[in-house]
Amino acid sequence: METKGLTGSVRFDNFGLRNDFTLDLVEWQRGGLVKTGVWDPQAGINHTMSYGEILDQIMENLQNKTFIVSSRIVNNYSYIK
Repeated sequence: METKGLTGSVRFDNFGLRNDFTLDLVEWQRGGLVKTGVWDPQAGINHTMSYGEILDQIMENLQNKTFIVSSRIVNNYSYIK
């Protein structure tokens, strides 16, 4: 049996199990839900993000964070005689 679903064609086998279908992967981002990949039973997950999208996520995660920078100076005078 085959029917049209929200994301395309869906087929069912004789036992009523779905086969030959794909699912959209979506992530919540600033503008709402964004499709970032697909999944299907044969190939598995295909999660695709461009370099710009990855950079945007990194920048968004770093906003409003406070970083504490510290250093340690070690004086080793053993070389002076």
